[in-house]
Amino acid sequence: MKGVRNGLWPQHCGVAEERSLSRVLVGPNTENTEGREPTCESVFGGRIGAYGVAILAALAGLAVTALAVKPLAGPFLIPQFAAVVGAALYGGFGPGLLTLVLSCAGFYAMFLPPAPEGYQAYRLASFALLSVWFVSLTARMRRAKGEAEASETDAKLIGAQ
Repeated sequence: MKGVRNGLWPQHCGVAEERSLSRVLVGPNTENTEGREPTCESVFGGRIGAYGVAILAALAGLAVTALAVKPLAGPFLIPQFAAVVGAALYGGFGPGLLTLVLSCAGFYAMFLPPAPEGYQAYRLASFALLSVWFVSLTARMRRAKGEAEASETDAKLIGAQ
């Protein structure tokens, strides 16, 4: 198959995770696609959607924070954290990091002075570090789930023979 090199999706498709051959042949919805080459469009379309969700999650987190500033007597990073984790669960590592960067930049621009005090910088930095840790955990979880599904598909194919 031209679309698969050494068990990896092509780098230009935006996905470099290992995939099993049965995953390519059978596909994620277990429909037999043998003989058809996987297209970058099917893989890439999902990635564009994931990054779109990441941008929307960051904007939603900032909107919730802006609405909650007055009732809570100050801005909190909890809505941004929820947006980062949600985007990472939906799209993986890249969309989670995009949401993190957009959330940090938006929070800094909207709620912090140009020269933040020490505690303000500490809050933002600790949010960023904790979010990176959760994004990496979520990416590992998604990768393990994908590998388990691929192994299950492999087992079903071997059992069917």
